[in-house]
Amino acid sequence: MKLVIPAVTLVLLSACSSQPASESGTANQSATSSTATVLEFSGLRGQTMTVEEFLKSCQRSSGFNFTYTSATQAALAAKSMQFAGKERVPADEFPQFLDEELKRVGFTSQRTGPEHLRVLLIEPRSG
Repeated sequence: MKLVIPAVTLVLLSACSSQPASESGTANQSATSSTATVLEFSGLRGQTMTVEEFLKSCQRSSGFNFTYTSATQAALAAKSMQFAGKERVPADEFPQFLDEELKRVGFTSQRTGPEHLRVLLIEPRSG
């Protein structure tokens, strides 16, 4: 009985001090996959929708948040577009992709606020 307690203690201590291979492998995979994340927009190809509907789809796909005034919201809801952009976009290129798509229909986007909040300000394009 006296030997069982030290043996159990040694087993528990060795388990606490070592990191299982599967955990470290998972961390490396998620770090790699987060840098290589690709957003899929093929379901939108050829669809006609309002710009506001397009932004809602982008928000669901990208995790970015969009902000705009009530006047801009009315303009987004009133303007139709047909999506003809890229079907697959690397996540780190999403803000540029969105800005290109919005420029085609008379709007712009720009980052605003702290980077970690991932907020894009949507405005009508001037000029």
